[in-house]
Amino acid sequence: MKTIILAAGQASRLGKVTRNIQKCLISFGGKPAIDHLLEKLPKSDEVCVCLSNDFRGELLRNYLISRYRNENFRFVVQEQPIGTANAVNLCLYADDDVFISWSDIIPKKNVDIPRSSAIYTTDDSSCRYRFDGNKIEATDGNVIGMFFLTKHDAEKIKPLLKNSTLDFVDILQLSGLSFCNVPIECFDFGTQKALIQTANSFNTSVYADIERDGAI
Repeated sequence: MKTIILAAGQASRLGKVTRNIQKCLISFGGKPAIDHLLEKLPKSDEVCVCLSNDFRGELLRNYLISRYRNENFRFVVQEQPIGTANAVNLCLYADDDVFISWSDIIPKKNVDIPRSSAIYTTDDSSCRYRFDGNKIEATDGNVIGMFFLTKHDAEKIKPLLKNSTLDFVDILQLSGLSFCNVPIECFDFGTQKALIQTANSFNTSVYADIERDGAI
């Protein structure tokens, strides 16, 4: 199995908090969020990280290379921020099962891999899409930003991703494939409100930095 982590977003909803840092390098409990995420993900033959085309992407690349010297990382750069479908396309393997995760998620427990393609859902945060086990809807919901594709389904989705500017979840919706629903408990920090809640859960004072910098 291969793993894809999307870390090319602009994090505009976090305001000044990410002015000088990549979002997943924000520390919670004395440890960058990306470390929390990697610790909870299943073992993988290779981890492909999609980076932004700026100094934040370079910061993340340098951190991962320094921190995980013996890990098998591959890095790709999304030259323009044109959507998560494009980002997945840059990384996607069509020759193996693949696990895909946004970088602003911290699972509370180790992530399990099902036998079939899956969409991970949560009740811990508010998301842009809802999945009830049968259909995906673009409404306030529970799709957290973690997905598993079997090799067979990755091969089917790959052509839909080419030249797409859609959200990756829209591609899943258009694919006609079946997915199982995997509930997961997690923290997220994609918005200022969620960041403060996650920081409080880790007894981290990052929310004070937000208030001091005038981001909220």
